[in-house]
Amino acid sequence: MFRIHMLPAGHGDCLWVEYGEDPDRPHRVLIDGGTAATYRTLRTRIRDLEPDQRRFELVVVTHVDADHIAGMVRLLRDDTLGLRVDDVWFNDFGHLPSDALGPVQGEFLAAVFAERGLKSNQAFGGGAVMVEDPANPPVVTLPGGMKLTLLSPVREGLAALAKFWKEEVHAKGFEPTDHRAALRLLGHRKDLRTLPGDALGPPRLDVEALVGEPYTPDTSPANGSSVAFLAEYGGVRCLFAGDAHPPVLERALDALPGGGSRLPLHALKVSHHASKGNLSPRLLEQVECDNFLISTNGKYYGHPHPQSVARIVAQRSGATLWFNHRGKPAEPWDDAILKSRYRYRTMFPDAAAPGVTVDLG
Repeated sequence: MFRIHMLPAGHGDCLWVEYGEDPDRPHRVLIDGGTAATYRTLRTRIRDLEPDQRRFELVVVTHVDADHIAGMVRLLRDDTLGLRVDDVWFNDFGHLPSDALGPVQGEFLAAVFAERGLKSNQAFGGGAVMVEDPANPPVVTLPGGMKLTLLSPVREGLAALAKFWKEEVHAKGFEPTDHRAALRLLGHRKDLRTLPGDALGPPRLDVEALVGEPYTPDTSPANGSSVAFLAEYGGVRCLFAGDAHPPVLERALDALPGGGSRLPLHALKVSHHASKGNLSPRLLEQVECDNFLISTNGKYYGHPHPQSVARIVAQRSGATLWFNHRGKPAEPWDDAILKSRYRYRTMFPDAAAPGVTVDLG
C-alpha cells in the first residue's frame, strides 16, 4: 500500500502519506503542516486514530514559508494528542551553512523543538538535510521499507537565504537561535495557538497560447531551500517536490541512475502549488508520470498558474490532475471540452471528505 492524503491546506501543503503491508496498521509520513488553519484538520485526523497508532516514522518540514510550517507549529505544540515522531527533517538556523540565518517561522518551530525536547534530522546525523553531491544523493530507508532519495536542497540554496532570513528575524526584535525570545513572540500569535483539549464559469483557457509563453524559473530564496525527495515503496515511486527550484530538481534527476532517460513516476507532487516558475518544460520531459498532485486553494497567489497546468495536459496525454481544493484557478480545468481535447482527468474533493486521497498501490 502507498497512499497519499492531500489534506485541505489552504494555499499551502500538508501531505499525509501511508505505506506498508497492513492497511489497518500503516506506517506514516507527514510532509508539511499547511497554514495555521490546517492544524484543526490534522488534529482531528490524529485524534481519530487509536492512541497506539498516533505515530509518524518521519515528519518533513520542507522549508520555512508560512503555508508549509504554520500548521506544524500548532500541531507540535499540542501535547494532548500523545503524538510520537521518530524523526523530523527540518533545516533550522543551527543546520544551515555558517553564512545563513533562520527566519521567524523557522525560529518558532526550532523553539518548539527545544521546548518539547524533539530532535531533528537524525537520519543526517543531526546535520543539515542537504544534497552535497548530486551524483551521490543521500538515501534513507524508513521503518517498513520506504526508500527516500533526497533531491533538494543543495548547499547554495540554503546559503542564499542568509540576508533574507536575518532581516526577518531582526525585524521582530530578536536574534536567531534565541528560543526564549521566539517562544515569547509565539505566545502573542493567536493564529498559532493550539486548541483547548477537545455563477457563470470562466472563459475556456487557450492551452496552446499558455504553453507558448516564455518560461522564467523561480528564484525565491525560501523555495531554493526546500526539501524534495523521491519516495519508493513496493514498486511505487512518487516525487515530492516541495517548493523546490526546477534547475535543482533537473540536475538531481540527471544524476540518478538512468539519468538522461525519462524517470518512471506513479505521481508527482508539483512544486510550489504549480506556480509557473516551478514546473519547467524540461522537468516534465525528464519524467514519465500520469498523476499530478496540486495542493492549493488558489488564494493570495492564484495558484495553480494556468501555464503550469497547460504544460502538463499538453505534454502528458492521459494525465490525472489531483486538486485538494476546488479553487477559482483550478475550476477552469474541469472543462469537458478541454478534457476531451487533451485527454486528461480532474479529481476534486468530495463534499463529504476534506482533501483528496490518491491510492498509488
